[in-house]
Amino acid sequence: MGFSKYNNKKSWDETLLRTWDSMAERERYYHELLPMIRAGVITYLEFQPQIHMTRARIGYKPDFYYIEDGRPVYEDVKGVETPVFRIKQRLWKHYGPGILRVTKRAGKNKGFKTVKEIMPIERDKKCKDSGKNTNEQ
Repeated sequence: MGFSKYNNKKSWDETLLRTWDSMAERERYYHELLPMIRAGVITYLEFQPQIHMTRARIGYKPDFYYIEDGRPVYEDVKGVETPVFRIKQRLWKHYGPGILRVTKRAGKNKGFKTVKEIMPIERDKKCKDSGKNTNEQ
């Protein structure tokens, strides 16, 4: 299928009839998320949900969205954190609809690890900190 400038190899999945943007994303799904679904640890898995942040509707597509312990979790599997991703992380803190979990490979044949979780600032707290009420934002 081709390579990106960060050596992510895209691959076609005959089972799900979709293209994976990286082998890491595919492996995270098949080796960890799918067993978690089957075990009931997570529910409702969605691939690459479109999220719009800010009034300017800046777009972001994390790799996965699922429900864990009754709360929404958005997950991005990363090999390289690009400058664009760093900006979107900062935006997520203010405009994200839920937790953004960033996972990376833990090592060869060791699965994946969570390297950070970004929690959006609560809307009421943002309003108090800025001195504005919610109607002004």
